[in-house]
Amino acid sequence: MDGTIRQGRGRGAFLGRELRGKTVGVVGTGAIGTATIRLLLAFGCNVLAFNRSRHAEVEVLGVKYVTLPELLQKSDIVTLHVPANAETIGMIGRDELALMKPTAILVNTARGPVCDIPAVAEALKTSRIAGAAFDVFEQEPPLPANHPLFGAPNCLLTPHIAFATEESFAVRADIVFGHVDEYLRKM
Repeated sequence: MDGTIRQGRGRGAFLGRELRGKTVGVVGTGAIGTATIRLLLAFGCNVLAFNRSRHAEVEVLGVKYVTLPELLQKSDIVTLHVPANAETIGMIGRDELALMKPTAILVNTARGPVCDIPAVAEALKTSRIAGAAFDVFEQEPPLPANHPLFGAPNCLLTPHIAFATEESFAVRADIVFGHVDEYLRKM
């Protein structure tokens, strides 16, 4: 052995990469995007941000706002945190994917229609980008058997359950029971 870690076979085949030192582009700096930025900074990431308006809370953290093309070109990881609306539907398509590094990873936990799914599948199949992780889709799961991302390499798919933890369900239950209590008090 020459000490080189080889991907795909044998010893070291499934080694991951650390976040420390990576440039992560956060698209959308609302409450969730800002919370994500705080976590990324704690892991030692260099964070770039794109949003239609700048938030002082994010800038105070030392995060630089850049254009979407600059964010896509410079990021090792791009994570999406925007709503689906007229401005964001299809915001990540062929042209945007072409700007990304071939070693970049795209993460969509925002809304499915933000990405052009066939374009993402093609970018993965042609090694235009290194990987993708999606928890949201253009329709709620179950997805059809011929969904484009099913045949795409280096793609992690979860059925809109990234939020599903014991703690998140306890918080949701507290909210529901609180609303029921409030309703009953007003009767």
